[in-house]
Amino acid sequence: MFAGPPPAATFGRSMYKYDLNQDTVLTSVYKNPVQPGVLNLNVFPNPFSSRISVSFISPLQQTGKFEIYDLSGRKLITVFEGILVNGTNIITRESSELNNLKAGVYMIKLSAGNQVVSKKILHKKD
Repeated sequence: MFAGPPPAATFGRSMYKYDLNQDTVLTSVYKNPVQPGVLNLNVFPNPFSSRISVSFISPLQQTGKFEIYDLSGRKLITVFEGILVNGTNIITRESSELNNLKAGVYMIKLSAGNQVVSKKILHKKD
């Protein structure tokens, strides 16, 4: 029989643990809990080139904006500025302005109402 710790595997955000001595598979699914009133920012694709999309759930209709900053804190691009709807928001921008960025690490910042959320993003050249 198998000696040592049972093998484990991952797929996406799930983890599977196999015990070769039994017929069962234990699974544990990692879920990003959505907390009411807290913005959960998703950016895709990451890395990006000339197109970027952001998605999040807004707890209410409010004004908001997305901006891209370099790592020194200098604002480079305003991706979006306008009204965010109550619920799921998906904002996509495709422009040469994004493609003109140098390859490297940047921050994207969402400001909505009195909340601010930032996430690292990676730009790659086409």
